[in-house]
Amino acid sequence: MPSIKTNMLAWNANRQLNLTTKKIAKNSEKLSSGYKINRAADDAAGLAISEKMRRQIRGLHQGAENIQDGIGYVQTADGALNETQVILQRMNELAVKSANGTNTKDDRAYIDQEIQALKEELDRIFDTTSFNEIKIWEPTDAVVLGYEKRQAVDFNGTPGHYVSTDITNKNCGIVPKSGYSIAADKDGMEISWTGYSDKTYTTKKIDWETIKQNKYQIEISDYFKETDTELFDTSSGQPVPVLKHSFSMSVQEEATLEDIIAAVDKTNIWAYPTVTMTGQFEKPDGSAQRYTGVRYYSASLNYSAAYASYVNDNQNGHNFDAQDLDFLEAKTTGGTNLIDSPPADISVEDARTSTDVWKFKFYMEGIGDVTAESRSTSYYAYDQTKDDEGFWWHYYSNSKDKYQIWYPRNGSLDGTLGSVMAALTGDKNDSSPGLLNKGLNGAADSGGCIELSFTLKADQKYIYGNDKHEETAVGSFSIRIDVSNTDTEDSVLTKIKNALNDSTIFDLYRSSAGWDANHTSYARANERKIDVPIYGGACNFFVQAGAEAGQHIDITYDSLSLLKLGLADTNVLTVKDSDNAINEIKAALETISDQRATFGAYQNRLEHARKINENSEENTQYAESVIRDADIADEMMEYSINSILSQAGTSMLTQANQQLSTVLQLLQ
Repeated sequence: MPSIKTNMLAWNANRQLNLTTKKIAKNSEKLSSGYKINRAADDAAGLAISEKMRRQIRGLHQGAENIQDGIGYVQTADGALNETQVILQRMNELAVKSANGTNTKDDRAYIDQEIQALKEELDRIFDTTSFNEIKIWEPTDAVVLGYEKRQAVDFNGTPGHYVSTDITNKNCGIVPKSGYSIAADKDGMEISWTGYSDKTYTTKKIDWETIKQNKYQIEISDYFKETDTELFDTSSGQPVPVLKHSFSMSVQEEATLEDIIAAVDKTNIWAYPTVTMTGQFEKPDGSAQRYTGVRYYSASLNYSAAYASYVNDNQNGHNFDAQDLDFLEAKTTGGTNLIDSPPADISVEDARTSTDVWKFKFYMEGIGDVTAESRSTSYYAYDQTKDDEGFWWHYYSNSKDKYQIWYPRNGSLDGTLGSVMAALTGDKNDSSPGLLNKGLNGAADSGGCIELSFTLKADQKYIYGNDKHEETAVGSFSIRIDVSNTDTEDSVLTKIKNALNDSTIFDLYRSSAGWDANHTSYARANERKIDVPIYGGACNFFVQAGAEAGQHIDITYDSLSLLKLGLADTNVLTVKDSDNAINEIKAALETISDQRATFGAYQNRLEHARKINENSEENTQYAESVIRDADIADEMMEYSINSILSQAGTSMLTQANQQLSTVLQLLQ
């Protein structure tokens, strides 16, 4: 019989209710997390196995991503090699072309220019191609394949920049007469020059640390001495613009300070200023400014001539003033009569064989009589054609609006009518079509022009400078005559005769009140060859493809360079060189093909490895899910059962408490 003092029924009901509540809490945790193992106590062994599988799953996933990066690396290399093959195929075409017996020495030299440019691009590809800043063909364990003799210091092309400014009678004396000289020692370098006034100027000493910090680029005017006041503009305090001149050097990494000093000491930077003017053709009465077909010209005077005219009391520096009507007039040269007025009839046949040059004569104050004589002929096409549509095309300019084409007659480019006609009309055979030939596949559809360049020389030596220097060179100018693909040989000849006859007046006039001075310069460092190592060896790249240590896929291949390909010295300057080049390029193509095949095999392997990782990850994930994931249906059913039991327990506990309370009431 139950004790009145102790409500055992209620105690039992409460205990069972608590147990059911805990089960409901467990069911709720599993349903909310989706896991049947949420803590070690849930299943210690299952948790350990699950966590091990989880590590493997995540490792496999990352491995698959690593493999994809590796595929990107291989694809980058293959893309570069594909372009390399294109370049080598073009080089092979050029080598075969050069080996043909119809080519002259000059022709092979032009072909070799493209060969060398393509070699430089190959070298750039092997040196710079990278993936995530990793250079693909940089050997992991570099070995020295050999040594190459290289110039320790090179001036970069044309050192210094082009300067255009007015030269006046106030600054003409400080302009370098023959360029700049460099004196170098262990403490640095000094730059000096002698002006047309025969005074010598020397810069401050520029120390090597400063030069190195400036990446071997030097602005000469930055180091003028303040005591040389004539070098500075009094109004601005800045160096006189005509003296603003810079140059730069390329220095090999292996070059020591002694090498650099030896290379630049006593080096001369040739910097010869000229006075450039603009002008145009005019009729004597000034009624027409241009003849049909004549486009424009450029003209230049050596600064020495302009300076001589100035110091000889011609205060303008020259007499080419449009208002003075001082002109260049055409004169008869003899032989083929081109410059009679009206122009004489001349046959195309005579024109082709003409060896006459054109001459002009004029008088220059302070200089005397000057003769202008045609020295060369250039031919320009206005197409932006980038394909090599005829072997006579040779590109000399990167200009966006023209390419220069050079068709030498008998191996020479002179200023004769015969040279012009040969280039424009050809030799009437299939191997030399000429500009006006209709079989150029549209290469000359935009037409072009003839450019005749004239050299100006004083008939008698003139004197300039305090040292009484004697000179005959005066300058140069050019005439350009339009030609189109609709022209015939006769119409071209008519244009030439109209542009050059005794009715032609060539008016050179100044473009401004001053003289427009142009500084151009060139320099070559003293011979100082040093041994520069050429590195090669194997390239080792690996991909962490799995979840465990050491699961690498090693990618091993040879480093590439011009030396490795056997192309370091390849050229096509002779027939023998061309034959050798064909064999060398063939071997290089085989090397590239072998490496492309290697990279292709690696890519296939990596793609298979990625698929294996993805499959393993999927299956391991399934197995781990069986161990750790909750069965939602079972958990829901158990949750429902426990909820019913909880409700029943609550009801029983209530009834047990009510029963005891009734008994106590009866006893009262």
